[in-house]
Amino acid sequence: MLNLPRIVVGKFLSTIKLSPSVFSYTDTSPTTVEISPENLLIVTKNKRCSVFGILKVEPPSRGLKNSPPLEFQMIYRKYQDLFTSLHKLGINVIYLYAISPSKRESLPNSIQFLMVSASGSHKLKKQLQVQVLHDLGRTTSALLSAFPELKTSQLNYIDLYRVLYRLMNNLEISLPLPSNISPSNIPSFLFHLQSPLKVVSMPLPSPEIGFGELALGEVFYMNNRVGPFRLRLSDLSRHMCILGVTGSGKSNTGKVLVRELVSQNIPVLILDWHGEYKDVSDNSRFSYLIAGEKGPRGLHISPLKPFKLMDAAEHISLVTGIFEEVYTLTPPQSYTLRVVLSDLISSTDDPTLEELISYIESSPASLRISSRESRLALLRRLTPLVEGQTARIFSSGNPATIEELLRGYIAVDLSYLKDLNTRTLVALFLLKMVYEYKLSQGGNTPLHVTIIEEASNILPYRRPEMPKSIGERMISELRKYGESVVLISQLPTDTSQAAIKNSCVKIFHRIGGKEEIRIISGLLGLPENEISPLSNLPTGYAVVKIDSISTPFLVHFYNITNLKPTS
Repeated sequence: MLNLPRIVVGKFLSTIKLSPSVFSYTDTSPTTVEISPENLLIVTKNKRCSVFGILKVEPPSRGLKNSPPLEFQMIYRKYQDLFTSLHKLGINVIYLYAISPSKRESLPNSIQFLMVSASGSHKLKKQLQVQVLHDLGRTTSALLSAFPELKTSQLNYIDLYRVLYRLMNNLEISLPLPSNISPSNIPSFLFHLQSPLKVVSMPLPSPEIGFGELALGEVFYMNNRVGPFRLRLSDLSRHMCILGVTGSGKSNTGKVLVRELVSQNIPVLILDWHGEYKDVSDNSRFSYLIAGEKGPRGLHISPLKPFKLMDAAEHISLVTGIFEEVYTLTPPQSYTLRVVLSDLISSTDDPTLEELISYIESSPASLRISSRESRLALLRRLTPLVEGQTARIFSSGNPATIEELLRGYIAVDLSYLKDLNTRTLVALFLLKMVYEYKLSQGGNTPLHVTIIEEASNILPYRRPEMPKSIGERMISELRKYGESVVLISQLPTDTSQAAIKNSCVKIFHRIGGKEEIRIISGLLGLPENEISPLSNLPTGYAVVKIDSISTPFLVHFYNITNLKPTS
């Protein structure tokens, strides 16, 4: 008799068909695995056919753990007599006892299965199905005769698939599997059926999605949980983007990610645009800095100071590029700024904004070719940065070093800054600090994650023929140096398409609009009509696409308020 797990996860190729009544998977042997309309598993290989039927056995209300020792002996003898009788009747049966300790698992903590089978020539497939159905009836009668307190039922189509999924996953059920099983030889199941939730119909991927370090949610198919979504750090290290309209759950997804990163001791820097991560930062391991606030929690940085190992020309180019983008400087204004920065950096190790402004006002010989209008326009943009709440960031206190920002768990609240340009400026300078440090280390640093809320302000949408923004250039380079960047934004039409496309992990919460659907269709490689229900996704649900997995899938992310805090 064939061994079920070994059949299911043998060396298959990728030809799959699925309908509500039957799916098949065929390789060059050929091997075909089907679930019949009668909820039987049929395996055909080399002109041999094996048919399996599975009974689910529900335990009595009083668990065995409360049974006295004598009752344990009686139960053991009953099972012994049961299987002896089934053997005499010529019924092939396998007894499975599955245990799942996870509180998040949709199946009970423990469950019993009886698997009945029959084998023969492939020409006898119909007769074998009839025999297995008959043997299932006889097995049920014998079981209930020995244990009248138990309840039995044959696994239906969805339950049967879920059991197979868990057998292959080997995460939620403690069941020994053949040693040749690995994520690379577990087939991906492709299906296109509408969910009762009226959410987007997604293929269900291979159980690889359950092998990662970060537990983020549950994979759903046809309104049923079919397994956990555990993201691999190797995928996260190549950037992630989370998109969705307000109220779709994207910030909750970011918080669940932060919680898991903390549990894995991976340092995080959060650029919190709206002050939404205060609850996450309540964790004793977090430091919560507020840009523009007085006191010990205020953020202080030195935006013009070059990193000690950074090339001066590269530093000047980055600083000039940041000011150019935020304030839309004209070419003469950019030139003036570049010349001033070059002069200052050659004369001092730690230039300040006040020194920059004073230098422009003094009109040195190096600025004689710059028009008075350009200098005055530049001063109008720079002077407010050393006044009011912005001065608390750039002109007071002891500036935070990049080592301090990267060594632990830091959330920077930008919501205290009322001016949008100032928020963007602070966020870009913080990103520049990360960029310069990572490049100086040459990629020889542990994984660190930077989360950017409202990323469209850092990575705005651009036409393909337009040059990359300064933020896009830095983020694309950081991917090579052990820095993972998580971009959280509302719409793909507001955000750099290249940045979304180049993110290894793409998470799409509820999004509406024809243009948005068209863009996402291209990113997922699916027809627009199949993903148009994205506009109706319930809060917390999202379609996920990971570069290392061939098909997208549907996930219900955990709610951060229902998760226990990390220590």
